[in-house]
Amino acid sequence: MTKCGKSCIALLAVLVIGLASCSTPPTTTTTAQPDVPTSAPVSASVAPDLVSAAPDAAAEPQPTHSETAMNDLLGRAEGLKTDANKFGLDIFLPEEYMATDSSFAALKEEYKAATAEGFDGIKASSVKAKLETMVADWESFIARGMPLAAAAAKEKTADARSKALDIGASLLESDRFAKAEELRVQADALLEKGDSVASIPAYRYSASAYDDTREKAMADKSRDKIRASGYAKYSDSYFKMAENKYAEEEAFWKSGNPDDLAAGAAVLGEANSFYDFVVSKGAEYLSFEGKDKAIAAQNAALAAKADANVPDDYSSASDIMAEALSSQGKGLYESAFPWFGDAAAAFGAACDATMILKSADEEAIAAAQEAIQASGTKASLAGFEDNVYIVEARRFMDLARTQHNDLLYSDSRVNASEVLNYSTLSDNFIVAEQARIDTETAERIAAEKALADPVMAGARVRMAWADNIDLKADYPSPYKRASTSMAAAEFAYQNKRYLPSKILAEDVSSILSDDFQSQAQSDRKAAEAAKARFSELAAARPSARSKAAAEAAMAAITEARSRMAWADENKIAADYPGEYKKATTAMGDSFFAYGGGTYPAAIDQAKLVSSTLSDDFQAKVLADRKAAQEASAKASAKDAAAAAARLAADKAAQESAAAAAAAARLAADKAAALLAANPPSVNIMVGPERFSPDGDGENDVLTFKIGTDQAANITDWKLEVFEMAVSESSQPKPTGQGQLFMGWDGKGKPPATISWNGLSPRNELVESATDYPFRFVATNALGKFTTVTGIVVVDVLVIKDGNNLKLKVPSIVFRADYADFVGLAPDTVVNNEKVVARIAQILNRYPNYKIKIQGHANSIAKISGLSQDKVQAEEVNELIPLSTGRANLVMAMLIKNDVDAKRLSVEGLGSSKPVVSFSDADNRWKNRRVEFVLEKSK
Repeated sequence: MTKCGKSCIALLAVLVIGLASCSTPPTTTTTAQPDVPTSAPVSASVAPDLVSAAPDAAAEPQPTHSETAMNDLLGRAEGLKTDANKFGLDIFLPEEYMATDSSFAALKEEYKAATAEGFDGIKASSVKAKLETMVADWESFIARGMPLAAAAAKEKTADARSKALDIGASLLESDRFAKAEELRVQADALLEKGDSVASIPAYRYSASAYDDTREKAMADKSRDKIRASGYAKYSDSYFKMAENKYAEEEAFWKSGNPDDLAAGAAVLGEANSFYDFVVSKGAEYLSFEGKDKAIAAQNAALAAKADANVPDDYSSASDIMAEALSSQGKGLYESAFPWFGDAAAAFGAACDATMILKSADEEAIAAAQEAIQASGTKASLAGFEDNVYIVEARRFMDLARTQHNDLLYSDSRVNASEVLNYSTLSDNFIVAEQARIDTETAERIAAEKALADPVMAGARVRMAWADNIDLKADYPSPYKRASTSMAAAEFAYQNKRYLPSKILAEDVSSILSDDFQSQAQSDRKAAEAAKARFSELAAARPSARSKAAAEAAMAAITEARSRMAWADENKIAADYPGEYKKATTAMGDSFFAYGGGTYPAAIDQAKLVSSTLSDDFQAKVLADRKAAQEASAKASAKDAAAAAARLAADKAAQESAAAAAAAARLAADKAAALLAANPPSVNIMVGPERFSPDGDGENDVLTFKIGTDQAANITDWKLEVFEMAVSESSQPKPTGQGQLFMGWDGKGKPPATISWNGLSPRNELVESATDYPFRFVATNALGKFTTVTGIVVVDVLVIKDGNNLKLKVPSIVFRADYADFVGLAPDTVVNNEKVVARIAQILNRYPNYKIKIQGHANSIAKISGLSQDKVQAEEVNELIPLSTGRANLVMAMLIKNDVDAKRLSVEGLGSSKPVVSFSDADNRWKNRRVEFVLEKSK
């Protein structure tokens, strides 16, 4: 029974005794013993006054009261007032409290006055009823105020709980939070039973637990931030004081009583003030370090003249730098540090963009140089090497080089383009002359073709005979000479070099003559001997293809080519057509032999060239020409006829020499093709480092820079980008290429750059925070190919979705069917943490947005085509809890990465919002994702 209840019983006892006293006959003296409750010193009695025994109808009895009973009433009233003050009821009912207290004070004065000259029971009777009323008033006041006090204590506890939740204490300090929750539930139970008095200290106990939990969570967050950012080294003494306070609090919590919990919260409050100081100072020092790095990046950008080459990029970086400096100037050091980091990255990007312009300018200058050289050569051949267009092209070429040296790459590219324009104008200028030359050449080629056609037809017939009788088996050497000459003849014929094709075809017919065919038939009996010889040659071939033999052959060819160059320079074909034809034929055979790996034959033919054009022969040529000059000076009119004859002979020799030169060129072309046996040389550069095609104007376009050897002779090329499925597994990430996502291909030399906006041919956008392997393959005319592989790193994409922003990330890998990373490969866990840290960094760039973290999952029931009931059961019992748990885990990680918990909320959507069909086995992994919806705060 409560104290108030016992007071009410006492009052009822007083009334009963009073009524009994009034009904007693006046001639009888009655004394009522006081009824004293065990829980309160309050009693009611009638004082033992004597009454006259003689009946007196005119006199009325006067009630009397003992001093003890009156003091009990007064004490009870004082006790009730104390209880009201103890629970602070004056705060909730201030006007009623003041009225009751004022009445009580006046009553006490009245009682004091009534007993000033000593206690008189009769006089005191006038105050007794008022005291009883006062006790009732105080009890009534407490009865109305106590529920209000209990409700206030509950509200205060709810506020403490809300503050703890706001900083994520339920996740960061789950055990302590659970304890506070348990105490709150107990307090709620007391209040529901109507025990307001007991519920108030229970609520206060719970509120202290929440306060302690909140302070502990705040301390944990601060400690994580200090350790992650290395702040402690800047304020070591304060950090140690904070750590001491942090350790001191543990004893208070273990004690568990309300006063100790409140004391623990206070101690943690002191620790947090120290931690806040460490964070503040650390952030300040880090921001200045970040400033130094940003300034260094800015200076590097200025040194590269990024402000002149990419003014928009440089201006954007300067704006970020200004924001960082503004934040630092306002003392917002934690905000300033990432801004400085972004500024450094932006200046670095501007510098990189400048380097890309530099590279593009270098390519433009190289192309311009190639064009002006080609145009200059054409103009020189036509006799217009100093035409006005070539002069202007050279002037712009000099200007482009000067601007490139001054780091003005955009201006330099403009002038390099002018070089191309004027080179084209020069080419057009000499078209008329070239047309005339081409007409004459076409007429000459037609005549040569008419001569070559019947010879080629005859050679083809003889080669068909050789193939039909399998001549190669018995006569490999003649067959090889004939087939090599035939192949060269066909090659020359296809390239409209008809005179060389005619000569080579004649060589085929000479080798495979009628006499040779007859001899071949008669020699069939010696086939076994020929096969044995062939085996010997085949056995000797490996040594012939040794490195030493190849080097010796190349040395001999180099010497022979040097002598051929002398012959061409000195026009030996005109005066010594026989020797020149012999040398050119041997030179061609040497090239063919070397290309076929027959190095001894290549050496022999090269030596034949060198012996034909020997030093003695060269000396003889000089002597002959000197003698001819002397003879010519002494010639007279009578020798005119002889001179005319020599002129005719010279012309014939020139024609023969031209044919020989054509054969030599054919041989050289064939040799060059054979020498191009190595795969093409290719290198690939990819930028930017973080590709984010989300339409914000930054890093939206990826560039593949393709570098090739000018002599690579590429005939086909192909560039492919692949998409790897992200799977839930405790095993390491799968290797391989994945499925083709995007591709390009072409013929001939590949372009210098290929740009990509991140979309596939099906208009699918690359996934956030996901790596995309790429492969580039280049093939040359001989089928040799080179493969270059690499990775395209896709950043977290921020996509505009109506008035909101959205981040969709399928690359956070969870344990299959769980909301954790337990058992995953270490590199997978590290990548998860890196991805979430990057997401946190991006989310903190939008401080005015609320963030809803949505978990999504794949439905096995939907994939398997099960009934709607099973689909719904899986959704409710498995997928929504799973996706919600994963979203909660990501939220906790974001809070640890300094994302404000007040901005975050979670939502598990299960499989209700897929991005691809569940039947798409190759792509449905994209449905298993975490999305972040950013809604601007109102």
